[in-house]
Amino acid sequence: MNLSEKVSKLKEEDFKQIIGIKRATFYEMTDVFRQAYASKHQNRGKHSKSSIEEQLFMSLKYWRQYITQKELAFEFCVGEATAHDIIVWVENTLVKT
Repeated sequence: MNLSEKVSKLKEEDFKQIIGIKRATFYEMTDVFRQAYASKHQNRGKHSKSSIEEQLFMSLKYWRQYITQKELAFEFCVGEATAHDIIVWVENTLVKT
């Protein structure tokens, strides 16, 4: 079961407790990130193996729990540099919006 499926099955109160924000806010943020990701990769080739939801969840988890990027890389099956790049991209995108 992937992250999107797990997240969709959570009750609202569990969602906020686990993810750290309300479900509506999470999905509004994913819409913003989808648009930003599409424009970023409009003329570029390689796309991320991680979904937008996974990238957002990874960043929220990093900020909320102060987990190391090495631990996130292990948990999300990406390289440590990739985890760092995702967190920086999410943060920069949030600041712009």
